[in-house]
Amino acid sequence: MLFLKKEVKNDFLELETAIKTEEEEGPRKAFTATEKLEAMMQKNPALALLRQQFNLDID
Repeated sequence: MLFLKKEVKNDFLELETAIKTEEEEGPRKAFTATEKLEAMMQKNPALALLRQQFNLDID
């Protein structure tokens, strides 16, 4: 922090840090193709319609 104060020539700089816990990170990440598709369809319901109209499946 001393280096930064010297470089910007400001002795009143303060640094705040915040640590997020797992609970605050939000929904868990999708790893499989099916989980990814389900997550995308929740964000954009039109994907479900597109998948149905073109009879698309995930391998």
